[in-house]
Amino acid sequence: MENYRLGIVTAIFEIVFSIAIATFVKFLSADISVFVILLFRYLFCMPLLLIIGFMQRGNDLLKVDNRSVLIARTTLGILGLATWFLAIPILGIIKATVLGQLMAIFITFFAPLLLKEKITLGGWLAITFGFLGTLLILRPDLEGWWNYGIIFGILAPFFAGLMNISLRKLGDSDWPITTALWYNFAGAVLFSGICFLGNYQIPLDKVTLLILIIVGLIASLQQFVLAVSRAHAPAVNLAPISYLMVPSSIFVGVLLFKETITTSLVVGSIVIISSAYYTVRKRQ
Repeated sequence: MENYRLGIVTAIFEIVFSIAIATFVKFLSADISVFVILLFRYLFCMPLLLIIGFMQRGNDLLKVDNRSVLIARTTLGILGLATWFLAIPILGIIKATVLGQLMAIFITFFAPLLLKEKITLGGWLAITFGFLGTLLILRPDLEGWWNYGIIFGILAPFFAGLMNISLRKLGDSDWPITTALWYNFAGAVLFSGICFLGNYQIPLDKVTLLILIIVGLIASLQQFVLAVSRAHAPAVNLAPISYLMVPSSIFVGVLLFKETITTSLVVGSIVIISSAYYTVRKRQ
C-alpha cells in the first residue's frame, strides 16, 4: 500500500513539473527562441540523471544493447518534445496540453503495426472519437484555423506515441537511466548546434539564465518521478491521474496568460480524455 501511495504521489508531482515547464516555455518564448529553451532543458537535465546513473550502473552507465531502437527512441523523443515546445507559444498551454492527450490514441493506432497487437472494435471507435474531439477543439470551420501551432500540436503526441512504443522495446534490453542519458545528451548536442548555426543568442540576463537552468532541473526531476511512479503503481491506476494535466493547464492558462475557454474546447477535451482513458483501460 505504501508503494502504491508513492506511485500516486510521484505521478501527481510529474504533472506539476510538466505544467511548470510548459508555463516557463510560454513565459520565456516571448523573448527567447524555443531552441534556446530546449538547449537549456536538455543540458541541465543531465546532472541529476548522471548521478542516479552512476549509482545504478557504475562504469556500465552508457552501455546499450539495442542501438537501433535507442536511435529511434532518441529521435522520436526529441521531435516530440521540440514540437510540444513549439506548439505552446502559438496554441497556448491549454490547447497544447489537451492535444497531448492524443498520445494514448496514437499508441493504440500504431500498436498493431509495430507491436503486433490487435485493436478491437471498441478501440477503433475510441480512436475515431478521439480525432473527432480534436476537430472540435481546432474548429476547422473557422477561417485561418490551420497554422503551425496546430501542426506542432498534433505532431507532438504523434511522435510521443511512437517514442513510447520504442521505449517498450528498449525495456526488454536496456536500462531506462541509460536510454534517458543518451536521449538528453543527443538533445543537448543537437540544440547546441542549432543555436550556433542559427545564431540564436543566449540571454545574458542573470534572472533569465536562472529560469532557463531551472527548466532543465525541473525536467530531470520530472523524469525521475515519472520512473518512480511507473515502478510503484500500475499504469491503469495512474491513467486517470495523468488527465489532471488538462484542468491544471486550464487553471494556469486562464490565470497567468488570459487564455479563453470555449464550449468547443470543453466538449472536445471531454471527448479526447474519454477516448484516451478508454484505450488505456483496454490495453491493461
